[in-house]
Amino acid sequence: MRNLYANFGKFLDICKEFSKNLVTERGNLPRRGVDPRFSDLEVIALSLTDEKLSIDSESFLFSYLQDYKAEMPNLISRRQYNDRSKFTANLCEKYENALPKRLMETNIIFALIQSRYRCAVLPVQSVAN
Repeated sequence: MRNLYANFGKFLDICKEFSKNLVTERGNLPRRGVDPRFSDLEVIALSLTDEKLSIDSESFLFSYLQDYKAEMPNLISRRQYNDRSKFTANLCEKYENALPKRLMETNIIFALIQSRYRCAVLPVQSVAN
């Protein structure tokens, strides 16, 4: 199977680029209390990676993630992942508004897939200049 962690890193970089003004320094949406160690941007990046690799089952995703415990020491549980995906749904909506401008600049066509609690941006094709 493809390297899940490498894809996760790419999507995390994209998330950081698009949400500089929307999240805190640690990549979390503003909230009261202690910032989680596994950031909201990491939750979104994991969701995007899940969609890109066509992993249909969360059970399979989290069993596959066990191989990457060294690279992702702060990985959250499935229950926390579901809760945080719901919490970050508004940030996904903000991505929907910000993406078209940025994607036109990069000359790449993307498909935006949105489910009830999370969104995914998948590359479809490159546009020749």
